[in-house]
This record gives sequence, structure tokens and C-alpha cells, in this order.
Amino acid sequence: MARVSGRSALPILGKVFLLLGLGLLLVSGIFAATRASFLSGAGRADGTVVALRHNGRSYQPVIDFTPEGGPTTRVESVVGSNPPEYRVGDHVPMRFQPNHPEEAVIDTFWHLWFFAALFGIIGSPFTITGILMSILARKGAAPKRATG
Repeated sequence: MARVSGRSALPILGKVFLLLGLGLLLVSGIFAATRASFLSGAGRADGTVVALRHNGRSYQPVIDFTPEGGPTTRVESVVGSNPPEYRVGDHVPMRFQPNHPEEAVIDTFWHLWFFAALFGIIGSPFTITGILMSILARKGAAPKRATG
């Protein structure tokens, strides 16, 4: 089996890091576009934390809210924290689609944008590293000029 030297591995690693980073940024963009679309037609309501569901690692708030003209709806946040971010009885702002209030989200930055931010934060360093590795690989592969 042939060994790959550090110099010749740089272009390959650069491409791998770049593709991985761009893939993660694409996922981040999809999450952001989906959330922006959700928010463009979302209603607002005041909710009340009625329970904290513990999944072994974090606490996810369970919220009751009443959309205007609709029945009381109960939702569980997909974003949890430890220690719990909310206490039972806390009032929280909610955003929801009028046709699907069961898909409501707490109206705070992290509850709305957590997944888009997470994939963007992870994808950015991979993308930057991949670009830098690719630049370094090209500089290393460039023919050296003889001075005379």
C-alpha cells in the first residue's frame, strides 16, 4: 500500500473539508429558509409553561397557548436545556401557523434559529479550513522560478 505524504494529502484534505463545510452550510441555509417561510405567515400568542419534560439530558418546556379563535393547543419544544430555561407557570411568546398551531415555536432567537445557527457554526470553520488548505496546496504545487 502506498503512503501519501503530507504535501500530497493537502489537496485531498482541502477538498474533503470544503465539501463537508459547504454541505453543512447548505443544511444551515435550508433550516434558515424554512424558518423564514414559517415566520412570514406566523401568528403570535402568549403561552404558559405547564410542564418540563426531562429526556435524560435536558428539560424541554411543554406549553399551552390559545391561538386567536382556536382551541387551546399544547406543544413541546424541540430545544431543551439543562438547567431548565423555563419554570412551570412562566409565560412565553409563541409563533404558530394558523392552519397548524400544533407546530408552534417559542418566539426567542435560540428556539427559532437553533438548528440553522448550529449547522452554520459548525460548517463555517470547515469551509474556511478547506479553502485555506486548497490555497496552500496550490501554492505548494506551483513551479518555482529559477533566479539567475
